[in-house]
Amino acid sequence: MPSERCCMSSSVVNGRIYVIGGAPAWVAVLSAVEEYDSLDNRWVKRLDMPTARAFLSSSSINGKIYAVGGIAWGWQPLRTVEEYDPGILIDDGKSIEIAGKMPVKWGIIKSK
Repeated sequence: MPSERCCMSSSVVNGRIYVIGGAPAWVAVLSAVEEYDSLDNRWVKRLDMPTARAFLSSSSINGKIYAVGGIAWGWQPLRTVEEYDPGILIDDGKSIEIAGKMPVKWGIIKSK
């Protein structure tokens, strides 16, 4: 993995592993997202999530990843839920969504 970290979460979409958030040696929390393709044995840096956090949970549903809760820097608990659409990685390095060809993006789920 390119970034050293603990307390991150991971999910699998289309055979690729996405490692999300976490903390490097307790000096900060991360918003980093990295993708691992086991067929190519290659890591790719992906778009950071909007909210840096550690101790989060993530799940994949219908090709999208949902980052749930966790803690922000200073041990502040979060109730934020964000959605990530990883799309697909094509040969020229651009990321596209399968339907509609929208760019890879993070979105915030409306909360109460």
